[in-house]
Amino acid sequence: RDWEQKGLEKGRQEGRQEERIHLLLRILQRHFPELPAWVEQKVRAADPDVLDSWIDRAIDAGSLQDLFHGEMTN
Repeated sequence: RDWEQKGLEKGRQEGRQEERIHLLLRILQRHFPELPAWVEQKVRAADPDVLDSWIDRAIDAGSLQDLFHGEMTN
């Protein structure tokens, strides 16, 4: 039963991670319709705490540079 609980929790965590990724990409696509491909790669590779920070910043970001604080990769 313990392994079952761990499996369920892992599934929930992965689901929350996917929700964060989807939300951030949706916000970014609204702000920046021609979103570079590297942005999605960077977002999908980020950990949950970083995603939460980016979601907060994305709401008011005027540019991708504002969002990623100069961590842009082409």
